[in-house]
Amino acid sequence: MALRFVARMGPLEVDMNFIGNHTRSSADTVSAGIESFEIGDRSIKVRFTQGGTYLYGQTKPGRLHVAQMIALARAGAGLATYISQQVRGNYARKID
Repeated sequence: MALRFVARMGPLEVDMNFIGNHTRSSADTVSAGIESFEIGDRSIKVRFTQGGTYLYGQTKPGRLHVAQMIALARAGAGLATYISQQVRGNYARKID
């Protein structure tokens, strides 16, 4: 039997069991300030329009923040605002 990891945030429930990578370009997302993102195995990489790609993971900023960021990325709205207001510099690693 496979284990399932689900993040619960109030009424919001996000399935954290990702298979493969999911990417979107700036044409697909309406989050101002986000050029692209890549949803990985319990993490998300975000490339900002002003430059820089950052990895957000289970330890930094934590699974609940990552779950919310993934939900916002998939919805196509609110990711940049969420990062600037809730996560700020609490990323796992700056990639470039």
